[in-house]
Amino acid sequence: MTALYQGGGSPRRDARPRRRARFEARLVEAADPRLGEPTFNVSKLAEGLEMSVRTLQLRMQKLALPTPATWLRGRRLERGRRLLEDHAYETVGEVAAAVGMSPSYFSRAFRVHAGVCPSELLKC
Repeated sequence: MTALYQGGGSPRRDARPRRRARFEARLVEAADPRLGEPTFNVSKLAEGLEMSVRTLQLRMQKLALPTPATWLRGRRLERGRRLLEDHAYETVGEVAAAVGMSPSYFSRAFRVHAGVCPSELLKC
């Protein structure tokens, strides 16, 4: 009986998880230092990655990541969650400003994202 795989070495494994992890690390490296800037958006993220917005969209789609805008919003909201849980600021407005969002939009988006009002996390 012959083996199905007859090449030398081990069969090639899917490289997508490694590629995805490396690309996500590049995204984080480009985005995190600038999350507090209200003018930081998808086009500036793409610029920081030295690619066009369309190339960024296609790369994220190929790697089964959310759209760039959704990813960036999620990143801001997660940083906001950490700031709220750490009680780093006294008001939701200060947290919103620290993650580059308006207070009203931050509150609405956070409620949808986390399932809880940001003011409730600030009180705990």
